[in-house]
Amino acid sequence: MLPRRCHSKLPSSRLCKIKPGSEVSAKAGEAHVTAATMHGLAYADLLAAIRFIAPYSGYPAAADALARLQQVAAETGMDTSDLDELPVPGVVDAVLGRLDSTDEWTTEFVDRQLSWAWSEDRLSMRERAIMALTSDVALRALDESFRRHVEIALDAGLGKDGVRDVVRFCAEHGIARVAAALRTLDNVLSA
Repeated sequence: MLPRRCHSKLPSSRLCKIKPGSEVSAKAGEAHVTAATMHGLAYADLLAAIRFIAPYSGYPAAADALARLQQVAAETGMDTSDLDELPVPGVVDAVLGRLDSTDEWTTEFVDRQLSWAWSEDRLSMRERAIMALTSDVALRALDESFRRHVEIALDAGLGKDGVRDVVRFCAEHGIARVAAALRTLDNVLSA
């Protein structure tokens, strides 16, 4: 489990936007990994964060983030021996509900991927909810996914002010995104 002081400092959506090969991105990636380790996160914690956020950020972005994490780990001598077994997929219905789609293949794919992600036991439910909310805001996914992630965050003990803080923290993704997310959040919280 990640230390509580790190829950909002986890660079989840930023890790999955790192593109190997770009000098600016390489330095940003190294800075984020360094900052995360300074806050007590281990290699396995960062790996768990990338695995969790992958269905939300997209697998190509997650693959880039994994490659960059491995590169930074090698360059900085980060201990990579703390790896756990892969999480055992759980039942996604219990946490997220099911995708509202008539396409059976897509529904099964989404269920399988989210089941793996939400079974990531190195992350607390609170940490997973924060990362999912951050991804929703960054990707402007302010529909049912955002609403459900707000509910999960509240159930995990984040509280209304805590959820609002998570959304505000996303201002670096763009103020228009945060403004839209705050309006949606107000609707969700008042319902």
